[in-house]
Amino acid sequence: MASDGTLVCAEEPQYAEVPGPGREGKTFILPFSKKQYHVPKDAVLSYNLGVNIIQNGEDLGTLLATKAPKKWQPFTNEQLLVHLRGVEGTCVYTTFDVPGYPDECRILRLVHETAAEKCFPIHMNNYWDRVKDPKQEDKAPTGKKRRARLNVLRWRKKTPLEEDERERDPIMADHEEGGEPLCPGGWIPPAGCPKKAQINPENNPVPWRKEMGWDELAPSEMVKSCSIAPVPKVRAKGPQAAGKRRADDESGGALERVFKWQKVIETGPKGSYVLTEANDCVVISKLASADDDDEDDTLDD
Repeated sequence: MASDGTLVCAEEPQYAEVPGPGREGKTFILPFSKKQYHVPKDAVLSYNLGVNIIQNGEDLGTLLATKAPKKWQPFTNEQLLVHLRGVEGTCVYTTFDVPGYPDECRILRLVHETAAEKCFPIHMNNYWDRVKDPKQEDKAPTGKKRRARLNVLRWRKKTPLEEDERERDPIMADHEEGGEPLCPGGWIPPAGCPKKAQINPENNPVPWRKEMGWDELAPSEMVKSCSIAPVPKVRAKGPQAAGKRRADDESGGALERVFKWQKVIETGPKGSYVLTEANDCVVISKLASADDDDEDDTLDD
């Protein structure tokens, strides 16, 4: 309430929303650890134009479980990326739309540096190839938002670079407007996140809105992802199993094709058993010791 008695309504948090038709009012969610957070509008440097489409939760889980650039390349062009900033620096995210799960597109997925630093230069080159091709509709980025989206492709984890590592971007240097680089800062890539894996909302009270920060979603508001993690392959343990795995890896499974069957028998240390061959059979006899009870450990055929 103001000093003159007038009732003053508290300012509502300004949360970033997922762009695109049919997604009005859907706000971004940044998962961190086991919690989920709203994303303040002030934390967004660049929005995505579209959302990745993926067929089902199994495919999404398989993708999220890998950092392989070849797997991530189709999902990381400049129109599919969200660029966020925090006190740690900046990170790049993308989103996925899965049929039957309308809120999956709200969840931001980190583009890991392993994929980003391989895929982004490829998309940058592809973009300028389209610009140079008269048959394509792409044009050099003149608008502020378009420049910002393209500039995301210049993101690197460990930037700003050291003074002696700064090199003029050979792609951006060839595309200037009015004698000025298209991207502010010229050849210096946008600041990355060199000391942290990603942005931690708990460390990020927005400086110009300290009383709000990154608001945590209540348990009733949290969105359950449809992502299904791939089932890990269970491998047998022990020296025999390890030897078989090595042989399989080297021969591509030839071991299974050569041997009709195998049997592993625990014999104890060398010298505690006798192995003999007779009449197309192998007989393993366990030697008795003082610690043994009066029992017959000999294996019958």
